[in-house]
Amino acid sequence: AKPISTDCSHFEVYHQGNKAGEVKWNIIGNHNMHNALMAIAAAHHAGVEIAGACQALNSFINANRRLEIKGEVNGITVY
Repeated sequence: AKPISTDCSHFEVYHQGNKAGEVKWNIIGNHNMHNALMAIAAAHHAGVEIAGACQALNSFINANRRLEIKGEVNGITVY
């Protein structure tokens, strides 16, 4: 994977050296990007196209109040 945003909420997914998809969701953190990659790998192993797995993650809605952005002031994001 190649993070596009510094918070890893937007990243490209590669398979065998080629870009296979892109994920842009409201979940932050390098660890969550890796969790997404493991979900994509499991889905691919089960026969799901990587691009389709990425599209599914793009529409993923996290649980309410979990890393929910409350606002931003002077470049500081409050969750």
